[in-house]
Amino acid sequence: MEPKHFESLYPASTRDKELASIVNYIKEGASCQLIGVSGSGRSNVLGLLSYNREVRLKHFPIHHQDVHFVMVNFSEVADKPLSDVWKLFLITLTTSLQDRGMTSQFKRVDEIFKKSLSYKDEFVMGQGLKSAIEYLAVEEKLTIIFLFEKFESFVPAVTKEFFTMLRVLRDRAKYRFSAIFSLSRSLEDTLEPDLLHNFSDFVSGHTIYMQLFDEPTVTFRLSYLEKMMKNTIDPDEGKKILELTGGHIRLAKLAYEAVLVGDHSEINADFLIGQKKIDSALSDIWNELTPSEQVFIREGKSSESAEKYLNEVGLMKEGIFQIPLLIEWLRNLPATKEDLSIDESARVIKLGEKVISDDLTRAEYRLLAYLLKHRDQIVERDQIIEAVWTEGKSIDGVTEQAVDQLVFRLRRKIEKDPNNPSHILTVKGRGIKLV
Repeated sequence: MEPKHFESLYPASTRDKELASIVNYIKEGASCQLIGVSGSGRSNVLGLLSYNREVRLKHFPIHHQDVHFVMVNFSEVADKPLSDVWKLFLITLTTSLQDRGMTSQFKRVDEIFKKSLSYKDEFVMGQGLKSAIEYLAVEEKLTIIFLFEKFESFVPAVTKEFFTMLRVLRDRAKYRFSAIFSLSRSLEDTLEPDLLHNFSDFVSGHTIYMQLFDEPTVTFRLSYLEKMMKNTIDPDEGKKILELTGGHIRLAKLAYEAVLVGDHSEINADFLIGQKKIDSALSDIWNELTPSEQVFIREGKSSESAEKYLNEVGLMKEGIFQIPLLIEWLRNLPATKEDLSIDESARVIKLGEKVISDDLTRAEYRLLAYLLKHRDQIVERDQIIEAVWTEGKSIDGVTEQAVDQLVFRLRRKIEKDPNNPSHILTVKGRGIKLV
């Protein structure tokens, strides 16, 4: 049974480029990453695969019934142990089979789930998940595709064991298994290499960037909004909204709503900025950017990595920023202090007023917390290894190169110019110093 809400009724041409790329990876037995800024429609792409039969028929014209999509929202387990993650996998897998009317498969997987749940043990829950996937893929000949929505919320807590499990599931499924990661930036840019190691062959480099503007999507959503609000917008006004928002789906929708219900003499940035929902959407985009990317937008200071990312996610094209509304909003954004501070009891680290600890992996958090505790002191690499690699495993195999990679990843998240850092300095021949 397919959900009948309007999200499932998009035309088959919606997000055609992104969907075609995802499907190609699935057909190869590979996994991939869907990258886009906040509000660009990543969740909608996953929803199309899950709920829109017309889209599935278009991209899987043959044997579409043998491909089964399972949506997993990682915001539900952002700070949870792996046992809860495996539990969520089994819950969503079971529910998806029931929703699709696959009665016999639902009963079998539901039985596996209930039996696993009764033991209240992470290992048993993991074994139950493996059994369920093996049954569906090997016996029922289904290709199981997990759609990992809001996976960035889980990145700070992700472990090597998570990716090891994904590899095991793929092996048990005889390659009838894929995972689609929805993220604001790639796993390679956010995780230490050893975390991803066991699954890197199937996902690294398989990156799909969301287009900022997708005409079929925007046309459908805005047309639907007009019908719901029983009002229309003049075509010239609609064109002006798309120019100001760059066609960014969330901003365009919110701007349309503001115009449909508000009194205005002219549609411009001054009218839209100050609308709470629009300001919140702009803030979400801005806060996802690293300090170096923010500096590049505000001051135009050259940064190859910043420019590369901004082009990849569509915020910039041929040297021109694609959301003029964001640039105008920044003119009214007050400058903030850039001091680093930590609340150890709450495990919160801030850069100025911005909470950055939510964007740090466990290793990055431990490193920054240790450096803050020893602010203005030179810390040797051996001290960093002991402070960061603390999970009861041998630290003999941790190389200086691994430490340097971790330091560089942290710099990318907190420095305006990671190549010329102002916070985390390298003291040649001695170690690292936070100032």
